[in-house]
Amino acid sequence: MFALLEFLLQSLCKGVSKTTSWLHSLWLIAYRRFKSTVKGEAYPQSSTMLELLFPKMQIEWKESEFKCQEDERAYDFTFQGGHFVAVCSRRNTMVSFYYPYFVERPLGALTAVRHASNEFNSLAVANFATYYIIDAQGHQVYLYMRFGMPIDSTKRSVQEMLAAQLEATFAHVRRTRAELEKIEASDDNNLEENTAISERLNVLSHVAEMNYAPALAEGFETKEQKHTVGEVLSTFMPSEEPVTLLRMEGVLTGEGDCEPSTIEVLEAEEIKNFPFVEYLMTKGTTFESLKNSALTLVISVLIQEGERKDCLLHVLCESETNYDLFFRVTFTRPTGILLPQHSAVVAKAEQPSSATTFVLAYDKVGDGERRKEFEYFWNETRDALERGEDLTEAQDEMMACTTPYYGYCMYWGRRFYASERYYEALAYFKNVFRWLSPRFSYMNKGQRAHFFELLFSIGSCYSALGLYQQAYYYLDGLYSLNNHKYNRAYVNALVNGHDFRALFVIDRYLDQEQKQFESEGTEVEEPERQAFVRFLKRRRGTALIDADLLDEAEQQFQALLEFPDSEGIALEELLRIQQIRNDKEENTQPTDS
Repeated sequence: MFALLEFLLQSLCKGVSKTTSWLHSLWLIAYRRFKSTVKGEAYPQSSTMLELLFPKMQIEWKESEFKCQEDERAYDFTFQGGHFVAVCSRRNTMVSFYYPYFVERPLGALTAVRHASNEFNSLAVANFATYYIIDAQGHQVYLYMRFGMPIDSTKRSVQEMLAAQLEATFAHVRRTRAELEKIEASDDNNLEENTAISERLNVLSHVAEMNYAPALAEGFETKEQKHTVGEVLSTFMPSEEPVTLLRMEGVLTGEGDCEPSTIEVLEAEEIKNFPFVEYLMTKGTTFESLKNSALTLVISVLIQEGERKDCLLHVLCESETNYDLFFRVTFTRPTGILLPQHSAVVAKAEQPSSATTFVLAYDKVGDGERRKEFEYFWNETRDALERGEDLTEAQDEMMACTTPYYGYCMYWGRRFYASERYYEALAYFKNVFRWLSPRFSYMNKGQRAHFFELLFSIGSCYSALGLYQQAYYYLDGLYSLNNHKYNRAYVNALVNGHDFRALFVIDRYLDQEQKQFESEGTEVEEPERQAFVRFLKRRRGTALIDADLLDEAEQQFQALLEFPDSEGIALEELLRIQQIRNDKEENTQPTDS
């Protein structure tokens, strides 16, 4: 009886006047509520709205059992010649729309299908996603397109939105099919060649080293980004964390001051959140007013072993543009006790210490303007993607981040990196790394290439800050790629950090280059390879000096004197070798008692 009555009600709305259709809507809603009361069956509200919406959009439909659970109701329908399925749930008004079986491939092409699906999903198209279904018995794999939207009324705005989403489905399907054909043509679905890289980078998905640099908030905020003492300590003292902040003393000097202003902070939380750049700017907001001002802070910390260390932070205003004030910051970690009156130069000369200098900027435009600039670039990139245009390298790299927030981090990380603001770029890059590293196993070749470039950028930032151990952590993931740019950064981090592995890695690279040259069967090496080999030999000579193998190092640099790009460094290192020998002779000579 109920089934017959429902069939009659559904038939009434086809080919009737607007008034009759309105009456039918009221009767259908009332009937569904009556049926729910009598039979105890909760009917999805979205299902009722959808049945009323389809006739208004001149869509033919019928009920389906597609993916139906107990609390779901499904409909088959066609739109502009395409077959769709809508699934309604009684839990909410959200309706899932599917465009099923738009790709069919034999099971042997599963990897290519999976990569095409991942490639589309990496674009983070709002509300849209693809997924694949495996038919084990038929040895087939199918691709589906899905989107969701709430259907809570039959208003014209809902009709227009649904029509727009259905039309957009066709464009996304065409793009995914084209991507699959491209992958199949280029054999981009071969994962075996990346096995060694995957194994080497697997460790990067862990969080053992995640707290080296401060992370930004997980979303856009309009507050100003402040540089604090705690951020500097967490970046430059990672191996000694956790540390206990004991006290901070400081001196602020400025032009025209009779006496410098003194600072004393005893609370750990206040020390951690102390905004040292903004504190210096109490003396002025332009380079002209700040060029003779300086801030020196001595931070006393207690490290895990119970040892007290006094760290020095020295800040000067260096230059100015229309948009930024640039500050030169020197962080020194000495072994002795310091006074706030010490300058960074004196502290470095008097104490056996680890000193690093870097640039920070105070942005006059604020985070709101920065976000507007990014949103313009992001929307421009999305529009180019929708039009099927080729993206620039920067656009492609940003879109590989899949979401606007991480695209924002990549965009500003790249901007700061290009202007040598490595300390600030690092925080943005690390946010992207935390997002992408667990997804590495699901990336295709193009996405992995962007990930490798991110590792290179993070490692380069750490190297520029003199943190070679942290740089090695990221650059080691690029060891197997045989890329000269990456190899140079890796070798520099090892040699500059006085790492015991430096000689082994350099000798392996030299042997690899020689074998590759011999396998190619050419008589003359290409200039780029020659330059890279000379770079390796220069770095090998420096590593030999660190290992106290002076005779072998001398031979290495003597052989490099004939090359213009190596002559200067070779001469300097030969002089250093002679100075080391002289110092050894002086130390071994007997002294008068």
